[in-house]
Amino acid sequence: MRTVQREGEKLPSLKRNVIGNWGVLCINVLIGFFLTPAIVRHLDKKSFGMWMLASSVVGYFGLLKFGIGTAVCRHVPLYRGQRDQERVSVVVSTAMAIYAGLGFLVFIASWFLAESISEFFGGGQQFAMLLRVVGLAAAIQLPSEILDSAIRGYEQFVYANVVEITCAMARAATLAWCVIAGYGLISMGWTLVMVAVVTLGAEWVVFRKCCGDIKISFKSVRGSEFKIMFYFALTIVVCKLAEVLTYESPKQILGKVVSLEAVGLLGVAAMLLSYYRRAIYSMTRVFMPRFSYLAGSNARGEIKALFIKGSRYTAIIAAGAALPLLTVGPSFLELWLNKGFGQAGTALVILAVGSLMLVTYRMSIDLMYGLGKQFYVSMIDVVEGVSVFLCSVILCYKYGLAGLALGVAAPMIVIRSLAQIYVCRLIEIGFFKYYLTCFAKPMGIGAAVVCFYYLGGMVRFVDSWGALCIATAVIVVSYCVGVYFVVLGSYERKEIVAGLRVAGYAFKKCDRPISNIEPQLAMKNKR
Repeated sequence: MRTVQREGEKLPSLKRNVIGNWGVLCINVLIGFFLTPAIVRHLDKKSFGMWMLASSVVGYFGLLKFGIGTAVCRHVPLYRGQRDQERVSVVVSTAMAIYAGLGFLVFIASWFLAESISEFFGGGQQFAMLLRVVGLAAAIQLPSEILDSAIRGYEQFVYANVVEITCAMARAATLAWCVIAGYGLISMGWTLVMVAVVTLGAEWVVFRKCCGDIKISFKSVRGSEFKIMFYFALTIVVCKLAEVLTYESPKQILGKVVSLEAVGLLGVAAMLLSYYRRAIYSMTRVFMPRFSYLAGSNARGEIKALFIKGSRYTAIIAAGAALPLLTVGPSFLELWLNKGFGQAGTALVILAVGSLMLVTYRMSIDLMYGLGKQFYVSMIDVVEGVSVFLCSVILCYKYGLAGLALGVAAPMIVIRSLAQIYVCRLIEIGFFKYYLTCFAKPMGIGAAVVCFYYLGGMVRFVDSWGALCIATAVIVVSYCVGVYFVVLGSYERKEIVAGLRVAGYAFKKCDRPISNIEPQLAMKNKR
């Protein structure tokens, strides 16, 4: 996606921002994959439980944050688009004052409530001290989130992601050092404090580089701006609570109606789908500041064009990423875990269909946030959460795990599709034209690949890791070929070919034998 240029100002590349977000996601997944087993082996079961519980308990203090960071990410580009730099400074200063106060409250709460919480869980003095240390780290981290939101509000996702990756690796390295050196829980907690301090410093340096025209001062704090951000943030809280109803209530219903074993089966499928959603959300979230900036500039034509283009690419990538879940997903679960997870495979396929529709329409949510229509987003999430709860209860009693999966997926498909009608009216585009332009072709190709996998009998041969890898490659390549020839235009195909040529040339250049390079270097030195 090309950058939009207005009045001589070149905005950052959305494509580069998306790649940076995916990089952060991959690094965090890899760190969790390798570091968690090391910590588990280092600590006994009780200590590891205290480590996880401390993060969970302190995480509840995060409810105090509301959604101020998201409000900053929306209002900073909005006022920049209006060329009102003074108000940009007011927004960031007010948000920093709010989070500095909340950070102090988090520290005080964790310090004075630690003994009572530890006594409730039977953790002893060690757990109480761990709560205080982790609470201190969380308090220090709060102002960093405002700086990060302001940087992303300027669409400098690359710089923000570099800081996030660096600090994540620093956190992993210090925790790994504690494991190797044999340090205990409290020392591990203090590493989080040190990393939080480093993160705050790094965020400040990057903030001054990317947002040098923002002046943070106590004089710029405004009660009127606080009210605006508070109402915006309140809708974010409602959305988060509705998401809990959507994603967590089915587990509780299943545990009550069917069994705890069934909850484990659902949890495995839900974990894979959470990674899928996060991957797509990492792509679409870069559009919200751009929509807000264009709204401030009153560029409705550019908003419409960007929305259609972003929705189209989101549908292409979301459908392709969902194909492995819809096809080899059940076989993967049986190979990864054991033969008793067949029901989890069925639930995975049903839930993957609902998640596909959910993430495909995600661009609409970012558009509504960018245009200040967050109230409608909260209403959509609430209706979806209540519908999922009711449908899950009804269908779970009758059909068990598969019925519950259907009770989750069906409301997602119906409600998100209906929400698109409102969004199309918002940007003045026909719903059917929008659907045919953005979704029909990639979804049709994806459906054809799924039918080929099941009706063609390929599913019977996926009984080993090698066969699973081959089947996945065939599925992905088939979809990519279909998209290349059916969905993409001639200009897009030329861009892909040119990009592959550049990549091939760079690879050949890197792979050139040293013996061929040395004479060239000698010739350069002679000149």
